[in-house]
Amino acid sequence: MAAATAAATVDYSRLKLLCILEGPGAAVLSHVLNYGTKKTASVTLLDYLINLPYTSTANYLTLNGEQKRRAFTRTEKNQMANDPLCQSFDIILLHKCIRLACENVAELNDTRWQDDNVMEGLVTKIKAERNECVHERPQMTDEQHFMEKISDLKILFNRSLQAVKDKYGVSDPETTNIRDNITRQMEDILQAFTGKVILQMDFNKRLCFFKDESVSHLRKIYKQFEYFDPLSFLSGSQEERVHIQPIFSKLILKEQPKNLDIDCLDLLKVLTTEPQGPQPSQPVQDQRPRLAIVSGIAGSGKTTLLTFMLSEWLKEECDRRIKHLEEYDIVLRILCRDTDAEDLETFLGLVLPSSLSVFNEPLVNYLKHCKVLFLIDGLDELNSTTEKLINNILNTTKYNRNFFILAASRPERVDQFLARTRQDYKQSQITIEGIPVSRRMEFVLQYSTSTNQDRLRKFMKKQGNMTLFELPLNLLFLVTLFEDNPDCITTKITQSSLYTHIHEWCTEKLHHRISVHPTWGKNELEETLRTRIKRVLKEVYQLALQGLLQDRLSLSDEDTKWLADYCKREDLPSHQVLGAFFTLRLSIINRIVKRKYYTPHKGLLEYFAARHIMQCLHDESLPGPGAIRSLLQGTAQPQTQPLDLRSLRNLFWHVAGLLSIQEAPTCPETIKEVIDMLSETGAKWNEWLSLVEDTDYNESFLQGIAHHVTENPPRVTVRIRDNTLASAAALLPRTPATTMELWLDNEKVNVENVRALIDHQCHELSLHHHYKHPGNTCASDTVLRAIDRSRLKEFTGHLSADCVALLPEPLKQLHLAVSSDEHAGSLLAALTQAASSLPNLQRLHIHVPVAMVTPAAVPSPLPDIRDVHLVLSSVEKSLMKEACQVAVALQPRSGYVGIAFPRGRMEAAEWRDLLHLLAAAQVRVVRRGGVEIPEETITVEEERELRNLADTLWGCWVWRYPDEACFLPYLPGE
Repeated sequence: MAAATAAATVDYSRLKLLCILEGPGAAVLSHVLNYGTKKTASVTLLDYLINLPYTSTANYLTLNGEQKRRAFTRTEKNQMANDPLCQSFDIILLHKCIRLACENVAELNDTRWQDDNVMEGLVTKIKAERNECVHERPQMTDEQHFMEKISDLKILFNRSLQAVKDKYGVSDPETTNIRDNITRQMEDILQAFTGKVILQMDFNKRLCFFKDESVSHLRKIYKQFEYFDPLSFLSGSQEERVHIQPIFSKLILKEQPKNLDIDCLDLLKVLTTEPQGPQPSQPVQDQRPRLAIVSGIAGSGKTTLLTFMLSEWLKEECDRRIKHLEEYDIVLRILCRDTDAEDLETFLGLVLPSSLSVFNEPLVNYLKHCKVLFLIDGLDELNSTTEKLINNILNTTKYNRNFFILAASRPERVDQFLARTRQDYKQSQITIEGIPVSRRMEFVLQYSTSTNQDRLRKFMKKQGNMTLFELPLNLLFLVTLFEDNPDCITTKITQSSLYTHIHEWCTEKLHHRISVHPTWGKNELEETLRTRIKRVLKEVYQLALQGLLQDRLSLSDEDTKWLADYCKREDLPSHQVLGAFFTLRLSIINRIVKRKYYTPHKGLLEYFAARHIMQCLHDESLPGPGAIRSLLQGTAQPQTQPLDLRSLRNLFWHVAGLLSIQEAPTCPETIKEVIDMLSETGAKWNEWLSLVEDTDYNESFLQGIAHHVTENPPRVTVRIRDNTLASAAALLPRTPATTMELWLDNEKVNVENVRALIDHQCHELSLHHHYKHPGNTCASDTVLRAIDRSRLKEFTGHLSADCVALLPEPLKQLHLAVSSDEHAGSLLAALTQAASSLPNLQRLHIHVPVAMVTPAAVPSPLPDIRDVHLVLSSVEKSLMKEACQVAVALQPRSGYVGIAFPRGRMEAAEWRDLLHLLAAAQVRVVRRGGVEIPEETITVEEERELRNLADTLWGCWVWRYPDEACFLPYLPGE
């Protein structure tokens, strides 16, 4: 009965329009394609395009190689390959095929494609009508309006058929026949399409209805989330919402465990590609559904990235920057902070259109037959309701390879989530490290509008690669302060001091708004107002700690009422106070808008909670030893449950930062307690080094951390990067000798900081910039001389011939760059001489920029080490001969394990020629070895063709990798 009532209230006019466009409308375009090409029924359109004669007038022949590769998506290519008759093509694909494949049509940029007086414009008009119906969801005001629209479409179809007849000489009987068929199809749809008919449809037709209605409805409601207000609490206004598209900045993403760079626009590749490497027999677990988790600390851009991905899905495929979205029928966005649904069926009922209730059966049954991407944001913000929802989703998706999950979380929840899903899902782990140094200046200037831009530029240049400014949120805070009060920013700034400046700025703005208000500011004494605001803030801090311990970012209804009542008692306007420190967020459930106050960011929630702890320490209202732990246990609910310290790591970080800039009465004991609790969260060496920076090299913290790691020595090697080198130079001289790895990506290295680590044995020294971009001078020499290299096992960089002699006997892996003819001659001679003194050397990797080294400069082959890998960068068509000659000259007796071509820019045919040239020149790649080609230059299909060729020539593999990965060695079996 309920289903019948729902069906009776649903207006199917839009769906009828869509069916007419996708049925008779597509038939018109199919008719155009049929007569506009000279294709036989058994030939696929892809093969037809590839074999077009040079005399053809089809626009496809005007495209270059790259444009041809990108003309059709992977999904479209598969569809074209499987359907020679083109009967399954939708209007979008048909229109694209007409533009590229048909004879005697206007050029691609010709205005006739927008002129509905000619065939080109008429077919474009049909596509535009379909897009408007799908994306704009036009509502018919009445039956007359609807029938007028139907009449317009019928006229459009008939005019299009006449235009085809005129252009291609279609016979009158053929034109009349197709016109009558289209008219009959339109009448059938108008007369038969009712709720009762939907219930009588076969499952596939109902599934099409489900997809169309779901996608159309989701696109409409998701538009609300393209706008967000990252800084509304700073201005006190809830109206300053910005669109995600113009402000999105590419982020640094790393795929673990190999720490490989991933283009954030190509992130979905981890869900759509199969594992790379020889796999003669696929194990059963490879059939598991795919799951990827993006982890990053507070403010690193996780939510922004998923919001941008959602916004991209709303765009036409040709306009998207995010790749692979076309592979999904439906995208579902789930916010873990929401509290509306405990299972997937309930969630679907809330976010999908009410018209689907006509099915009178679970919507999950239909979803299971769609390719679905779940975007799950905030696993670290799960509440009791969304915990059940996520569990239900995981239990549902683990049996369905059409479901794909991309989740975002802070690091402390990642290990637990991966362990929980490892058995049922093929997993990928991505770390998000914020905005790269090269884009930070552009990012801050995009938001800056004041006259302080020059000062902001100078400040940013001095920061170098400071970890603090990897985070987009911190950069936004910085710009805000520079706009209003640049004098508060110094060259020495930490996360806690930055948050403190922002918080004081917000408080000052609130004070000003109230003081000038005609009602609230009347007869107000300034100090009295500040005191009353301060008293309200104490309540905010306390509620923040309670919310943090309950994994809750939002204010409960009780919290909101409590703060409003407290503001009233203090004679303060609650809406102004709440707007200064919280954001009012909306959620849309079945077209009902709900608003709730949230802490703008979890990092700020932790900062507020840390302020409460500091307030209690200053009030001396806590007991002595174990004061902070006692406060947390007393605030947690229930108090008998053990504290999950791992989830409180950032809280302790803020407490440490605040202690470094405002001492507490029992500072030494408190510092020790904070360090002990951070240790209990599982803090690792890199986090201790970050803490040194975040406490501004505070002497008390340096002593406390040094004492802790002396008493509890780490069992792992200390890995030091550019952003922790200064911290390591301050901390490690205070600790017992340990082993370390130096992974440095910057061109310039502070050698004095490296020299400060001389008492610690270096097992790996990787100077990646020197290796990838060798200059006129061997920049790695001074760094190698500055370390204790007696136990060095791996080196990467750009060395002079003299420094090769410094490499020690334990060395196992050596990655060296060559930079000129002179350098090539001396370096190779030094390598040959040193080979006998490096008995443990197992892998040798040589990077040769082909344009910088001539073959004649290579005096002798490389030493015959077990694994020799050759990297030939920047190979172009004009340099293929030189690349072959260099490979021949360097080739060791046993051949190469791998050859890679980073930054090579050639088309597939040219890569094919290069492989033939190498083989003809007797260059050998060992069996099961590999050739690595930049993925930007070849498609997956072309990779397969080249792989078959390499297998024939050498019995090895060909891989398409990002440039970054091409610099890494190919290791058989890994």
